[in-house]
Amino acid sequence: AWDRARLAGGTPTDAATATAIEAAAIARDVRELVANKSAGWGDFGLLLRARGDLDLFLEAFRRAGVPYVVQK
Repeated sequence: AWDRARLAGGTPTDAATATAIEAAAIARDVRELVANKSAGWGDFGLLLRARGDLDLFLEAFRRAGVPYVVQK
């Protein structure tokens, strides 16, 4: 669920900010699906190409109250 109002201004976004926005959107979507009983926590998995952005996703999950496990 992207924040279209925020993005409507057309201001360029750096890669770290774009990843943080994406991570927050994924965390919100997961939280909403579980809250609506459309899915359970164990129904989700997130694959990252590299671990460079991992901390941004983990922070988004923590803020949204989404439980997670990290495996190598």
